[in-house]
Parts: sequence; structure tokens; C-alpha cells
Amino acid sequence: MKTISRCVAAAAVLTLGLAAHASAEPIVITGGSMLVTGQVEVGSITLTGTRGFTLRALVDPSEGQVSAISQCGQAAECFGGTTVNIGTFIGGFGFPRGVVTLDGATFEDIDNANSPANLNLQLAGTVTLPAVQLTPLVITAPFTIGGESAFFPPFPGDPVAITGSGGTATLRLAPAFEVPEGERPWVLDEILYDFGGAAPVPEPATVLLAGMSVAAAVWRKRRADGRSTASRLP
Repeated sequence: MKTISRCVAAAAVLTLGLAAHASAEPIVITGGSMLVTGQVEVGSITLTGTRGFTLRALVDPSEGQVSAISQCGQAAECFGGTTVNIGTFIGGFGFPRGVVTLDGATFEDIDNANSPANLNLQLAGTVTLPAVQLTPLVITAPFTIGGESAFFPPFPGDPVAITGSGGTATLRLAPAFEVPEGERPWVLDEILYDFGGAAPVPEPATVLLAGMSVAAAVWRKRRADGRSTASRLP
């Protein structure tokens, strides 16, 4: 009986340990995008990640900071050669109608003051603007996911870090309207964050197999051509 009790106790400890380890595993973002079209306009975000994580929400930049929109908005001072911060920090009420799923559980209206769950998203990156021209322009720059990104489940759950390889930001620029004097600046119409990440690098074994397959195909073709030539000789 004592042996059985000890086994049950050991199993319980192991189960608790596995559960604690699972809750400590970060959410790794694997795809999605976020569109911001201005400092007051409402954008949108869709994210997917490990542990069954998804986020579907609107984006309110006024409840946080989208640095490029603030720096290159209507009162722009973003001239050619300016290095622009494309980072963000959005949380609290910044995700209207936000719905999160994690580990099979669903949390709705995460921006609501009465919601027991919440989410912060921090991105980091910079881009140097080209010389101003008279027509709109689209440029891209890489961004990373910052260390302050996290999902906060209802109490007593612990915060879950949000990580990932980041992705590519696409900035749609337009020259400012008539400027009384001085240099014409850029105005940022919108910025799209694509969380696709970098393309995977093939493993050496995969590259080797691919090379062997190509070599084999070339050898078979040459052999077939040689047979065809031989058959036509007198």
C-alpha cells in the first residue's frame, strides 16, 4: 500500500512538473500580419503561433506607440536620409475586439477593462528613408519581436512570453503636400508588418541529396543520348 501511495505521489509531482514546464514555454509566432494606417485610424492584426496560439483583433495605435507613424505622420519631419524607428509597443486597450486562443482555451475582448486576460506586443527595427521624390514609394525593412511581448492569462496564470524571428515591415510613403519652403518630407501612409520570418535554410544532407539527384538525372540523360547516337550509326 505504501509503495502504491509513493507511486501516486511521484506521478502527481511529475504531472505538476510537466504542467509548470508547459506553461513556461514561450509562444513562438509563426505567421500573421499587422496593418497600421495612421495614428488615429483603426488597423487590424492576425497572428498564429505555437501552443495553438491565435490572435484576431483590431489595432488602435493611440493606445500605445507605432513609432514610424508618429515620426512620419501628417506633421512629418522625415526627410531623405532620416533613420526611422519602425518599432511598436501596443497593449492594454490597443487591441479592440481582441480574441486570443492558447492551449485550447479562448479569451475574448482582451482589450476590455473587465477582461481577465491581456496582451502586449513589442516590435523593434529601423529603416533609413531614401531621397524624397514626387511619387509614392514602397520600401521594406526587417523587424524583430521585442522582449516585452507577452500574453497575460487570467489569474493565477503566469505571463507567457511571445517570441519569434520577426519578419518584414512594408512602408508605403508619399511626398508631403506643398511645402512653403525648405526640403519636402516623406509622409507614411501605412505600415504592414508581415510575421512570415526568414526562409528556412536547407540542411546539408538535403542539399547533398538534391545535388545527387540532379547529377543522376544528368547522367541518365547523357547515357540515353549516347544510346540514341549509337543506334543511328551505320
